[in-house]
Amino acid sequence: MQRILGLSALLIVALLLALPVQAQRYDERYQDSGYYDVARVVDVQPLHETISQPVSSRECWREPVQYRTADRYYGPRDKTPAVLGGIIGGLIGNQIGHGRDRDIATIAGVALGAAAAHDAQRRNGGYYQRGRTVRTSQERCAVRTDYRDQQQLVGYDVTYDYQGRIGHVQTDFDPGDTIRVRIDVQAIP
Repeated sequence: MQRILGLSALLIVALLLALPVQAQRYDERYQDSGYYDVARVVDVQPLHETISQPVSSRECWREPVQYRTADRYYGPRDKTPAVLGGIIGGLIGNQIGHGRDRDIATIAGVALGAAAAHDAQRRNGGYYQRGRTVRTSQERCAVRTDYRDQQQLVGYDVTYDYQGRIGHVQTDFDPGDTIRVRIDVQAIP
């Protein structure tokens, strides 16, 4: 009998200790973190966001340009025309003048004849070449940046049914056929 009383007392003490633990679990389960259950997924729609991505490219083209070459002076290639001009000028000067004036006229004829032959040779391209206009094309390049719109997946809009109630939530993943839902239980005063 004592043995039954001892076991009964031990059983009562164990029950009294277990009740507060069970009550504490109930409070933690429903008050702090809520209660979780599974709902049926009705619809899943992907959510996209448009993002503009910069794309740089190098473009080249040919562009017409013109420039002027420099004027050039070349030394005499052939001195024969100037020498001949001097001789002819000297002969003419010698025929024009008399006495001492003849010597001066001869020297002047040599100088004028040589100068005339030199100028004639220069006009014919022997000494001087004028610059010329040159038309050509050059390659020009530039870096251009275009923006291309891209659709990026940012999440899913999920419609679910939990015990006849329809709800919506956005998720980062496709949940499949079911989704975990949190049920809050609160006392009504």
